[in-house]
Amino acid sequence: MVPPGPSPPEATVSRAVGLVTAVHVLLLVCYSVLVPIFRAPDELLHVDQMRRLAGQADTPATAVPAVDPPAVDAPAVDAGAAGTGPFVAPEVLAAAASSPAYTAGAPPVDIDDAVPPRDRPSFAELAAAPAPDPPDVANPIARRPPLTSWLGAAVLAVADIVLPGWPWSFDSTVALLRLVSVALVATVPLLAWASARRFGCPPRASLTAAVAVLAVPQLTHVGSVVGDDALVVALGAVVFYLGARVVSGDSSRRTAVLAGVSCGLALLTSGSALVLVPWMVGAYLLAPRRRAVGAASPGDRRLRRGRPIIVVALATVVGGWWHLGHLLADQGVQLGLDQPPRQGPGAGSSLASRLLADVWGAFGFREAVLPTVVVVGASVVLVGAIGVAFARGRVRAVRARLAFLVVPAAALAVLAVVAALRSTLSGDAVLRVEGRVVLVALVGLVVVAAVGLDQLRSPPTPALPAAVFGVAVGLQLLAMAAIILRYWTGTSLGERLRSVLSFSPWPPVLVFFATVGALAVVGWTLVELLRAWRWSSGGPPAPAATAATPAPLPGPGAA
Repeated sequence: MVPPGPSPPEATVSRAVGLVTAVHVLLLVCYSVLVPIFRAPDELLHVDQMRRLAGQADTPATAVPAVDPPAVDAPAVDAGAAGTGPFVAPEVLAAAASSPAYTAGAPPVDIDDAVPPRDRPSFAELAAAPAPDPPDVANPIARRPPLTSWLGAAVLAVADIVLPGWPWSFDSTVALLRLVSVALVATVPLLAWASARRFGCPPRASLTAAVAVLAVPQLTHVGSVVGDDALVVALGAVVFYLGARVVSGDSSRRTAVLAGVSCGLALLTSGSALVLVPWMVGAYLLAPRRRAVGAASPGDRRLRRGRPIIVVALATVVGGWWHLGHLLADQGVQLGLDQPPRQGPGAGSSLASRLLADVWGAFGFREAVLPTVVVVGASVVLVGAIGVAFARGRVRAVRARLAFLVVPAAALAVLAVVAALRSTLSGDAVLRVEGRVVLVALVGLVVVAAVGLDQLRSPPTPALPAAVFGVAVGLQLLAMAAIILRYWTGTSLGERLRSVLSFSPWPPVLVFFATVGALAVVGWTLVELLRAWRWSSGGPPAPAATAATPAPLPGPGAA
């Protein structure tokens, strides 16, 4: 079979992947400023729990009985505050009540609503200031897997020692914790590209997988705020890369140890990571077998049994113990799908529309959502690309690999639907949907979608990565427009952006130059993607036989 054309040099592809990752990071930083603090679900509760574990909260971590959820016009505390757990510290509630920007359901704010940066108090100053008795709001985060809270507490403890001027103002403290989330998910495009290469995808499809990560604004949102989504998504991407190594023939003990530890850390972050452990075991079952005289050798059989045992054992020791403890305490298995209803528009929407919006772009307390036509269109393209990948993968081994990559996301989507239906049957007035748990398996989806898009035409389109990048930029612009229109007011875009800067915890000049740098990197990335296109389509015209030959899908033994 004649290849469809030359591939771009490895240096060109590597540079393009690096730039795509840089754009991803800059978008994360941008979102961390555009969305007001405490307007992401559970962000206030996570910040409170991190401060408590770091010894910086002024309230005892004593278990309290369930309390009624706060009203919609209360500080930006999700209805998830209902339940058992320690009380939220008064200074955290005071910070959330200090401006309408931080209050869930409040109208957009402008420059006049912002407190000058020099007058913004720290959490410690708010704790020392006399204030009326705060409402009793329980923090159920203490009853969730603790790794995210431990990490945030460690950051705050180190900041207390090494950062000048600490304690910072409360908004700068939250901004620092948001940057931790940014750092955690920074390498997801890189891991998507590396996973695609290890699964045997051609360079063009692998690059497309990295670019496709940018086309999910919801990932950008959850990766730019304080919460447990960023850490579990990052660990999920690591597990997918390690699974790709196993499927492509890596049977080393080191990879098995890394896979077990990664799965365990993901379990210690969110119950949605429970799908990763059996998936990783399945990677060893799907791995190519070494044969001796036409049959598997005894050493090969021991190896195939031993590596999954290492993965399961380490996952249990590192993170599974937390879930086993809950089972023994008769508290069930926490999958992270039984969260309380979120505030915001669309409360009466259908299950399918809310699930899809949660995957693609429902920001804050679902107060800003991508247009329905965009969400539906993106979903149709994703499903269609996956369908094309399966249709073109005529070899059983190829289809097995494709199905293997899609199964975790499909399982999480089914679990989210079941949890939502259970909430409806239990009589909840507002539909409970947690579609963003699908992002844990995002790498598998983008790899299969990239394969399908690459095989959509024969011969494949060399401009595919550049085209997907253009779509991703368009989706991100729509998402940022929705966020700006929902949270910030003004008679023009310039005034709305000045409102953003007036609330920014970072100096406006720093935000300005960061924005200019982001635009420059976006342009540079597009140039590199077009350069890769020219390498793939340039040179003398391909012979007719070459042009008519479809690019092969990754074979069962491709590395």
